[in-house]
Amino acid sequence: MPNAAGGVTGVRIDAGIFTKLAGSTNDVTGSLTVSRSGNPRINAAPSAIENFRSASTQDRLLALSIGQSKFGNEEQNRRLAQHLLHTIGFDVGGATPTGELCVRSTSAIIMVQWAAGISVTGEADARTLEVLMVYTLLNVNRGHIMEAATPWENQQPERVGNSGFYTGSLTRLPNTRNDRGDGTIQPVVAVAWARMVQSALDDGRASTIDEFGLAGSAAGYRDFHMQVEAWAAQQTGFVTLAAAPVFSNQATADNWINVRENRRTIDGSWRSIPRELTQPGGPLHGTRGTSDHGYATAIDFNFAANPGGGTYTWLRNNAYRYGFRRTGGSENFHWEYMRR
Repeated sequence: MPNAAGGVTGVRIDAGIFTKLAGSTNDVTGSLTVSRSGNPRINAAPSAIENFRSASTQDRLLALSIGQSKFGNEEQNRRLAQHLLHTIGFDVGGATPTGELCVRSTSAIIMVQWAAGISVTGEADARTLEVLMVYTLLNVNRGHIMEAATPWENQQPERVGNSGFYTGSLTRLPNTRNDRGDGTIQPVVAVAWARMVQSALDDGRASTIDEFGLAGSAAGYRDFHMQVEAWAAQQTGFVTLAAAPVFSNQATADNWINVRENRRTIDGSWRSIPRELTQPGGPLHGTRGTSDHGYATAIDFNFAANPGGGTYTWLRNNAYRYGFRRTGGSENFHWEYMRR
């Protein structure tokens, strides 16, 4: 348990944190004013920032066991983020932090990161925890953050050439189908997704909100190797409708997949093919083909087990407002961000 000297320290505030929320800021050596049209003005003196280092503030964090360092380990940081998100009014699935950043918590974190003008990672990283503590201190709540998102226009996602892949930064999105790890997506797509999830929660979709998560670790961005594994898994019956890459030598690739011993190694887990086989000179080397997962703009939502349920209906009626279109043919769970 942290003591007065070992709790959260070094919490800082600067005008950049409030880039999206601030109507006006002045030098943080004086008082800080954060305002938006229609919102109450929020004022704090710099001395209030130092109060985060006081025993009274640390007492609120002791129960979360955040450790002796500035922040704790990954699970402790996630619990702290959920506690602070709940405090400012986000639905994180209850008042007791679980440490699991599923759809509710991840969408809230992304909204906070975007509103604060910091990197949109989808993670409870140190910078995000600092922002959340400052927001808590200044009584910035979910309403302020979502209002800051209201004038946001769906932005153009980054694109690459027809044979290339997205190579920029990626944002974590939760895989709610299995325990094989989370997926990733372009940050601009993640913000659109988070806005959509928060809207679905407001519309009463809480009971099925995890269907807005990814249907697997490769249900967002896929590099070429992951797409090859999808193709191979399709050939052996583990998945269907995976777009085929364009191989440098199709006959060589076909021959490889038809070797009985190779087929036996494929288990549909996206981990079954050695990476050297897809590198230049390997039998499975090639280019992206037609899959839009390589652009990091496509999402396979986790409602395939309930294809005619409420989540699909909600997306069909509302997803376009957030820039998403269904582009997967018969795959009603496959949607791509294409701006509004």
